[in-house]
Amino acid sequence: TVEGALDQPEFEVSESPFDSLEEKISDEEKFRRLINYIREKSNLQFASELASRLEMLHQAVMEDPDEIPIHPDSLNNFIGFLQKTPNLRFPDIVLTPSNEIRAQWRTAPNRHFAVAFLARGEARYVIFTPNRRDPDKIDRLSGTTSTDTLIETAEPHKVLEWACR
Repeated sequence: TVEGALDQPEFEVSESPFDSLEEKISDEEKFRRLINYIREKSNLQFASELASRLEMLHQAVMEDPDEIPIHPDSLNNFIGFLQKTPNLRFPDIVLTPSNEIRAQWRTAPNRHFAVAFLARGEARYVIFTPNRRDPDKIDRLSGTTSTDTLIETAEPHKVLEWACR
């Protein structure tokens, strides 16, 4: 997890298993803690803009009573990825149908990097990059990898050359 953002206090053993369930932190509270972490403790250059965008997405989701909230583990994985890759430009951010974070960096039709940060610590990615032998053609790649190896997976395709500042 992002250091300290989702730490839970230790709970005493209760008489009923339902008592301990009530004491668990809600997804809403986890979301709030992650947003506070972004604003107050993260090293992200665009922390305020990121927190505002995420809050806007959260509000949109919460307007529908049948909708599930943004998955806090997805958000946590996204924040961790951004912190490990500090020179990335601010991405376009949307939600997947299951309310996981999807970020996209696109500078041209042949320079596109999109990632869905799954709650289970994996990332589904799509890369469009110029073909090495014929720059007028586009290589299209997609796959799933762990969030912590995502940049190593994308680096050979020169994503960092155009997704970073």
